[in-house]
Amino acid sequence: DRVELRVNQTVPSLAGPALRPDLQLFNHTKKTVAVVDLAVAFEEQANDDPESSALARIAAHKRAKYAGIKRHFER
Repeated sequence: DRVELRVNQTVPSLAGPALRPDLQLFNHTKKTVAVVDLAVAFEEQANDDPESSALARIAAHKRAKYAGIKRHFER
């Protein structure tokens, strides 16, 4: 397979905000892409509700932040 790894770079051919995910792994043969943006969260959680955790909040923020990139690659 012909693959390409881009580290901390903007997405090629994407107009709009200059987002720079930590990793972009393109498989040009299979026409797939994986976009990774890492986050480290440390916060004491007052209850056992996983939806209120710092990690859940960061994950939701990252999904919203990179939704445009997802739409771009789904075309």
